[in-house]
Amino acid sequence: MLAELVRGSVDAVIVGLGDNMEGNILTTLHLRDMKVKRIIAKATSDEHGKILRAIGVTDVVFPEKDVAIRMAKELTDPNLIEHIPLAPEYSIATIASPDKFIGKTLKELQLRNKYNVEVIAIKDVLSDTFYLIPGADFKIPPDSALLIIGNRTSVDKLRF
Repeated sequence: MLAELVRGSVDAVIVGLGDNMEGNILTTLHLRDMKVKRIIAKATSDEHGKILRAIGVTDVVFPEKDVAIRMAKELTDPNLIEHIPLAPEYSIATIASPDKFIGKTLKELQLRNKYNVEVIAIKDVLSDTFYLIPGADFKIPPDSALLIIGNRTSVDKLRF
């Protein structure tokens, strides 16, 4: 049956069978036997993840755990909208524009000099307008969000 779903040369398969740990593990074993190069599987616990790695899963995901961590970050920092880690020391974050930034230009704010971060985009939330790589004379509109990039320490300083 699985061979019918995975035909020919397949580069990757995602296995997400809900809470069916046995089905998840057996499907993964069969995919490995079918020589699928990349197997991405959902784990329901750390132990389940260890088993999946041991039998050849290349990428183990923990959706519930990942969402819980993201929600905890959002709840503890109301200005943080989204956070994308790039490397251990660098990240991209979307933050609500602080009130003290509204109406000021990027040149006036001197974010690169003061916070060591770069604004790569600004989103006007009300009009749903996205400004990619805004110039120095761009004024921060009310009800906007800043997409910034920098090392984590610098991003954290700007967020608070």
